[in-house]
Amino acid sequence: LLALPQQNLKRLLAYSSISHAGYLVTGFFAGRDGLKAMLFYLVVYAFANIGAFAVVLALEKEERGVTIKDLAGLAGRNPYLAGAMSLFMLSLAGIPPLAGFFGKFYVFAASLKAGCLWLVIIALLMSAVSVYYYLKVLAAMYMEKEHAEPQVLPSRALALALALMALAVAGLGIFSGPLLR
Repeated sequence: LLALPQQNLKRLLAYSSISHAGYLVTGFFAGRDGLKAMLFYLVVYAFANIGAFAVVLALEKEERGVTIKDLAGLAGRNPYLAGAMSLFMLSLAGIPPLAGFFGKFYVFAASLKAGCLWLVIIALLMSAVSVYYYLKVLAAMYMEKEHAEPQVLPSRALALALALMALAVAGLGIFSGPLLR
């Protein structure tokens, strides 16, 4: 809930990490299936979160950090960064067919199987709340008027890292079975 009013992107992602730790904990109550689901969740969450922080790093120019307002019109200035950030935000929100959806699905399914319905209901409600602050980032990038800032160009190394993270988030969503096994 602390992420809802947050405007600083690093802080928003930090508060988001707290909620993801909560989703992850639901797997503790589910035995072996829960452990498998938690390990999968950790992998896919790491790709999405590191990717989101890498986009913030590419955009950061000052010590004050990147705010959601700074993302206004990013899709026009740099469609590549906006597209990568969209994949990461949607995966963190748990939108199918991205890896974050399957991570949450497996953890919640294992918890349900272990009889923790109340815990899954709370996690689903909080997941619905988190969709709001992830979509706030997307709305700024695609729906708000562009700033007169120059196009943002990440270094080649950062661009490659972002591409690999984005591929992992999409690929692990579509092909989640082999990793889970």
